[in-house]
Amino acid sequence: MSGPALVGPVLFPLAFKDTPCYILNRFERASRAVPGMNSESRMTMQQERWLSVDEIAAHMGVNPDTVYKWIERRKLPAHKMGRLWKFKASEVDEWVRAGRAAPSSNTGE
Repeated sequence: MSGPALVGPVLFPLAFKDTPCYILNRFERASRAVPGMNSESRMTMQQERWLSVDEIAAHMGVNPDTVYKWIERRKLPAHKMGRLWKFKASEVDEWVRAGRAAPSSNTGE
């Protein structure tokens, strides 16, 4: 049996609308249409990914249970996607810088 051997991944042309390249191109076109959005802010939006509860807890150095409490009690910036909570590290970092993670003196927490 002789013939070409396949070594490595086989690449197929991108022909489907829901491929990452197609989605990225649509995002780039849409973000160019937003007034005031420069290339730097487009880069930031493209590069930042959604983090899970465990990932944001590790990022902040706290227990995941604390993250759930902060969502409920202190309005930690979180987005519910189906049954999961997702976070942008930049939003959470700004929330911490604003001092909203610190216990408030009038609630006794």
